[in-house]
Amino acid sequence: MYGLYLRYVNPHFTVYSWRLVGTALLAVRLPNVAAVEMSFVSRRASSLFDPAFTRLAEIAAGSNNAVFISADWGTATQVYCAGNGRDDLVYEPFWNSDPAKTVLDLTEATKKDNLYILVTGIAPQFQQASASVIRSMMNLRNWQEVPVENEFAGLAPIQIRKFARRTTLKF
Repeated sequence: MYGLYLRYVNPHFTVYSWRLVGTALLAVRLPNVAAVEMSFVSRRASSLFDPAFTRLAEIAAGSNNAVFISADWGTATQVYCAGNGRDDLVYEPFWNSDPAKTVLDLTEATKKDNLYILVTGIAPQFQQASASVIRSMMNLRNWQEVPVENEFAGLAPIQIRKFARRTTLKF
């Protein structure tokens, strides 16, 4: 029945109706996009927005021998997206019931020699999980905290701690 109906529809009508739908969608969407852009320009977008999150993601995406652990909310999505969805790039243990154990499992499973813990402090409900992640890393014998590179040190709203596998440290 549907096929019979299409035989009698004017093809120009279909083209114009799709153009009308497209124009209507743009007319609804453009004012919102303009409002968001105006918020960015006037620095009213969000008190939590900071270009450091994007810079962190760019640096992390270029890292081949590091794993990033987002100890609380706010960094994993950017790192995951900038890294084109690489499976072994970033983890979010704070969602699990035992984040400390999750981190221990990650450190045993990873083949990478460097591990970065990322803390934003944006969501206070994850403070305890974040602290347990850091405590568990500090207590590991085969990982040692080392100074972060200068490019990470300048990302002020994000606290970044670097751990290196002890077998790769040179004294």
